[in-house]
Amino acid sequence: DRAQGSPLDRAQGAKNKGNKYFKAGKYEQAIQCYTDAIGLCPTENQTDLSTFYQNRAACIQMCPCVNINNTGLYCTQG
Repeated sequence: DRAQGSPLDRAQGAKNKGNKYFKAGKYEQAIQCYTDAIGLCPTENQTDLSTFYQNRAACIQMCPCVNINNTGLYCTQG
């Protein structure tokens, strides 16, 4: 659907929203945006995917609330 943009456009939009959260120190929200970007991005766009994963990793390093286990990425309240 052109009204909503291509999957890559939507992924870039999620990344841009994540960037705003990151700059504001809202790492949990940024992680979610980057995760959304990863899910939206076509697999053939490897450079973009790499950027989204790197951005999410930067948030994980900054966010004291992140736990990673074998099933994926989780943010907790504590």
